[in-house]
Amino acid sequence: MGGHDVVALRSIRTGRYLGTAAENESLAATSATAGADQLFELQDWGGGEVTLRARSNSLLLAAGNDGYLYPSATRVGGWIVQETFRLHRDSDGSVRIQHVGTGKWVHIEAHTGSALLVAGDIEVADRFTLRIQENGLEAVAAAAAQASVAVVVVGNDPHLGGRETLDRSSLELSQRDQEMVRVAREANPNTVLVIVSSYPYALGDLADTPAIVWTSHAGQELGHGVADVLSGAVEPYGRLPQTWFAHDGDLPDILDYDIISGGGTYQYSRAEPLYPMGHGLGYSTVEYSDLLVTDHGDAWLEASLTVRNTGARELAELVQIYAAAPDHRFEFPRRLLLGHTRVLLAAGEERVVKVAIARERLATFSVTSLAMLTEPGEYIFLAGRSAQNLPLSASLVLTGAGSCDRAPGDAIRAEHFDAAQGVELVPETHLAGTAIKVASGHRSALAYYKNWSALPAGPGELRVLDGGSGRVSFERAGAAGTWLPWLTVDVPLGSGGVIDFDLPTVGNGLPADLRVGISGDVTLVALRLGKH
Repeated sequence: MGGHDVVALRSIRTGRYLGTAAENESLAATSATAGADQLFELQDWGGGEVTLRARSNSLLLAAGNDGYLYPSATRVGGWIVQETFRLHRDSDGSVRIQHVGTGKWVHIEAHTGSALLVAGDIEVADRFTLRIQENGLEAVAAAAAQASVAVVVVGNDPHLGGRETLDRSSLELSQRDQEMVRVAREANPNTVLVIVSSYPYALGDLADTPAIVWTSHAGQELGHGVADVLSGAVEPYGRLPQTWFAHDGDLPDILDYDIISGGGTYQYSRAEPLYPMGHGLGYSTVEYSDLLVTDHGDAWLEASLTVRNTGARELAELVQIYAAAPDHRFEFPRRLLLGHTRVLLAAGEERVVKVAIARERLATFSVTSLAMLTEPGEYIFLAGRSAQNLPLSASLVLTGAGSCDRAPGDAIRAEHFDAAQGVELVPETHLAGTAIKVASGHRSALAYYKNWSALPAGPGELRVLDGGSGRVSFERAGAAGTWLPWLTVDVPLGSGGVIDFDLPTVGNGLPADLRVGISGDVTLVALRLGKH
């Protein structure tokens, strides 16, 4: 059973119920009563989108090319979905129905009673009384109470809620799906939550469900596969390919593509995840020991460790190797997945597992050398079952040339900062180039340009886009993490191009790091400080 309400829709204007007639005929409001042909299964997909499946032929309502509605679709599909609707509720409880794909409204033709999609504002829509004939949540509770184990399947359709050209507004399951799980759990504590989805969810209190299984949409054998895993016939081999965050607020702004400054993805986020990337449980238990990382002196490293199945069943373990580099010259990820391998272990079996690691996996983009480089220094290698569950660690010092320092007189693209706060990356032109400006919602922005061979002095220049006025300020690193004012350059209104200035000479033996501040409506493209 689906757990969805079965409803009838009565036109307030005509007093007739929407229903199906003969095969291939459009939907029409012609019946004075709600019989089997006037019943629809209402499925709420979240985000205000619903589908209506006719009970008479088990097909979804969809818009036809002629603008009428037909019970004709076996499933949601198409680049522009034709099977979804929004229900707009009036103050008296009646609903007006809007077709999502066209934005048009359901209107009942006076001479035929047919349901026609018409353009215009909401006033052109017919008002309907929505009457619940069968309560889906009550059916869920009854079915769960009668079962030894209740299995509740929720999730998304690949065409809805989040796909190419359509972003989600929240990480949460639809309210209807949440209620379905809660109702089942209240009726039966032995409830399994199965999530079939294209993406992660924030589960809130549903994370306390005794057993949770996630799967992609997979294919025609999905049902058999889930049943085999739940019954214990096979081990759950899968691992999460993404972090499942606990709250919407754990994500950076959807348009912030600077994952370092924004703290995005498992690599840079400091939020405690609901489930980390790589997470996945099995029916057995495992023990890790004896991690050793070897540098073979060429393009490869090797991590070896011992993995033991400490349980009574076969174990399908995905051994994962990550790296961290707390003293890295640049902002190295908090965790970086380097490699993984799957190993099948019989009950009690112990095996040495080896994972080859390409040295280039440790490379970061050098904002001074403008290349992907593996910087010299100490790296911490971690082994375990996910990006958070990493019981083993080993360190290794790598050698190499590394990045060059910034030099006075170098032309520096503004986007090549080491770190930033309140910065938005914007196009320099419609075709190419990136510049920086103060991000929306911020009064100012800071960009850090570190690791100079010496503090620049003398002639300098800024290249800005034509626009509003503002200021660009320069500060140099002081003692104990402080910043010392150095110079402020005014950017007059409409002064696009190059702005010249002079940097005063200073010499204090402190680190040669600079901080550039932007205020006002200034778009900074590049800077040159001092001379060679």
